[in-house]
Amino acid sequence: MKLFKTIDWIGQLLLIVIGALLALFRKADILSADFTAAYLLVGCWQLLSMLVHLFLPAAVKIKARKYYLWLLALTMLAGVVTGVIIEKAIIGYLFAMLFWTPLLAIFYLVISYKEAKQLQQQ
Repeated sequence: MKLFKTIDWIGQLLLIVIGALLALFRKADILSADFTAAYLLVGCWQLLSMLVHLFLPAAVKIKARKYYLWLLALTMLAGVVTGVIIEKAIIGYLFAMLFWTPLLAIFYLVISYKEAKQLQQQ
């Protein structure tokens, strides 16, 4: 479990840093292939990690993980509501996601790091 948690947070950190550096040094905009690939790769890694953590015992999770799950659920619900009910607002929602989801990614990285450190101390 310790190894899994360590690989999880270090993998997230590397993907975020590499993606940011590629975007910065290659002068990539938000529609570039580098930025989009890094953005999606971090998101997929974290969603997979979140799904795995659903089946792990509560003893290896911190309370902030529940807050993250609620924020993620509300974010997805907002997307569904926006797409189905307020169709013309979908562009605004997607634009907001360009700023909101990186904050969620950083929040999840912090959660993963804290859980790994907590497990190391046990």
